[in-house]
Amino acid sequence: MRIRISCKAEIDRGKLAVLRKAQTEAFAQTAKDVADDLKASETLPYRTGALEESTREEAVDGRQNAMQIATRVPYAALVYNRTDVRYLRAFNEEAGPLWFEPYVRGAKVRLWAERFGERLRALLAERGKTE
Repeated sequence: MRIRISCKAEIDRGKLAVLRKAQTEAFAQTAKDVADDLKASETLPYRTGALEESTREEAVDGRQNAMQIATRVPYAALVYNRTDVRYLRAFNEEAGPLWFEPYVRGAKVRLWAERFGERLRALLAERGKTE
């Protein structure tokens, strides 16, 4: 026995464009939220502030829907992996190595998805495009 099913769908390109724009904006806002949360977590080593000040969100290869949190100082990779040194904790009480791990494998791993959902819903509601 064979069953044939067909479907015809029409896509409102205007609404799709609004959705794509909101998605791009929400993604950029989410990356900024995560970068701000990282700085507020007081886990970045801090002596002069250069490491914390250089940590920011940026597009990957110029794509708007591919963001990364980057720390742009020459010694960041070395400091990130050093578990054999004592970190100055006068400014950031939780300072130490592997400061981004909670966002990758730890307690804050869901932060990206949660913030993105919040931001996207808010942008779409603002534009009156929610269901």
